[in-house]
Amino acid sequence: MTTNPRKRLYQSNNSPTKKHVSRLPTKRCPYLGTIDRTRLDFDLSNMCSITLSKTNVYCCLICGVNFQGRRERTPAYIHSIETNHHLFLDLKKRTVYCLPDGYQVIDKSFDDIISNLHPTYTEKQLPVLNQNSITKMSIDKKEFIPGFVGLDCIDDTDWINVSLQLLSQSKPVRNWYLTNKNTEAIQSTLVRSFGQTLRKMWNKDNFKGIVSPFEFVHQVFNRGNTLWKPSVWSDPFIFLSWLLNTLKKDVLVFNKKKKTVTEPLSTAFVGKLKILIEKIDLHDDLNEKKEKQGNQQTGTQKIEVINSKGSGPRIITLKNSSEPKNLVDSKDQTMELEIENEKGKEQKKKINLKNIEKEMEKALNKQQNKNENDNDNENENENENENEKEKEKEKKKKIIQIESNYDIEKNKNIKYVDQQFFFLSLDLPVKPLFKKSLEKNLIPQVPIYTLLNKYNGNDYQELPIKKERRKYFIVKHPKYLLVHIRRFVKHIWGIEKNNTLVNCPLKDLHLEDCIHPNSYYTNPQDNLNKNSKKKKKEIKYNLIANICHDGQEAGKGNFFIFLYNKTEDQWLKIQNLDVAVVKPQEVSVSESYIQLYELQNN
Repeated sequence: MTTNPRKRLYQSNNSPTKKHVSRLPTKRCPYLGTIDRTRLDFDLSNMCSITLSKTNVYCCLICGVNFQGRRERTPAYIHSIETNHHLFLDLKKRTVYCLPDGYQVIDKSFDDIISNLHPTYTEKQLPVLNQNSITKMSIDKKEFIPGFVGLDCIDDTDWINVSLQLLSQSKPVRNWYLTNKNTEAIQSTLVRSFGQTLRKMWNKDNFKGIVSPFEFVHQVFNRGNTLWKPSVWSDPFIFLSWLLNTLKKDVLVFNKKKKTVTEPLSTAFVGKLKILIEKIDLHDDLNEKKEKQGNQQTGTQKIEVINSKGSGPRIITLKNSSEPKNLVDSKDQTMELEIENEKGKEQKKKINLKNIEKEMEKALNKQQNKNENDNDNENENENENENEKEKEKEKKKKIIQIESNYDIEKNKNIKYVDQQFFFLSLDLPVKPLFKKSLEKNLIPQVPIYTLLNKYNGNDYQELPIKKERRKYFIVKHPKYLLVHIRRFVKHIWGIEKNNTLVNCPLKDLHLEDCIHPNSYYTNPQDNLNKNSKKKKKEIKYNLIANICHDGQEAGKGNFFIFLYNKTEDQWLKIQNLDVAVVKPQEVSVSESYIQLYELQNN
């Protein structure tokens, strides 16, 4: 029985033999020397260049163009005959075939090509990835560092590039997405493309030394619908918030079906805040100001009459406008007054000036009788509500024992809310409208510890729109702290940028003043004994990523990022495809927008 030569399996002398092909003669494929690795680019979409189909797509290893099929009359088959290109890589199965003969070629020289198409990592390789972050060489003799490679800017999407660079520096997120078994089973194309992009960024066998996140950007535009548009400036903080919540949601949906618990974003970035909310009434202050202004403009006067029997003050307003002297009618010696009731209604009444004392006593006696009747009704209701008040007091005492820093009994409008967070937002001081001549050319600066006082639990943050004020303090701090500096502020006329510089330490950022004393034992990496005395424990963070904005106005300019390479102990500035080594002083004096801090190991 003769075998079809088109279905034979060729192997090189260096390739390992298998049981089902051990009897076949080993022959070397004559076209291995025609492969051109400089033309291979697997970052683009796996789509046929002729039919635009995504099924059965093969990449020509000689010219790097994608074609569909390998049978007769298919684009790949015709291309092999017309151009004399014979080796094609199956982009899905990651196997190599020789066309038009149609046999499979197995050789060790394809390992680097397959690793560029679909990088894989073992569990042993993940802990030492940072140690391997040393300078490598690409095919075109350009140096690059795995994990710190430049990203191609597609349709002015530098806000996507800096977000990818920042998330790639978190070890829990990176290690989870680098393992193929975690992402391949998930149906979300956004999760798959995100994991594939991270795997290519950390690939030490990268041919080009750069990565083009084309597939990930395409999935972002499809998933975000009209939220994200190409060639349109976007805020990386808004995009990063959307990306974190979307990835977390997609992974949790998959975990519910498979009954798994692992979710990297929550373990890395999520912390917990305790918020003290106190409602305030702004109407009383505003009404007092309006009344004072109105009295000054109209000339009205208020007379406070106190009853001799102690029933309470009564306010009598002299009604009129410009001059109080004109209120008195010279003919009948009467004066028109407005008497305010408890309900706030005003009653107009003419009073004879001769008998004004008698009239005022009558009005006060009527009011006193009403107050006595109301007091009798209130005493009956108080007896019924005594038991309820005692129960409420017991609850309040328990709350006071837990939160000893605040006295809730003094203000019944106080409540506590626990809230999880991805970011800590810091508010920059407002720029002054008028500056001195010497200060016009000076850029204002503020230390980051001044901005972090927002979360010390002592200072109130006024929210007049919500008619409340708040106090914040951290209950649980995350392993990786994301800090958002509110540099872009929206107002009626558009978005304004605040150029204030934030002086931040590159190492040893102390956060213990923002942690509530009763919550030290709920934080990660705390090995203290709960029975021991509670002391302020040092909580330090190191800066590892810093997103900055280059431009004078919001809506314009570019975003770039500073990354810290622990292996080489150096800072790198990455702006799209440009990667350069910078001094640490340049990082601390930059216009920081989003910062990523890593918790120090105790």
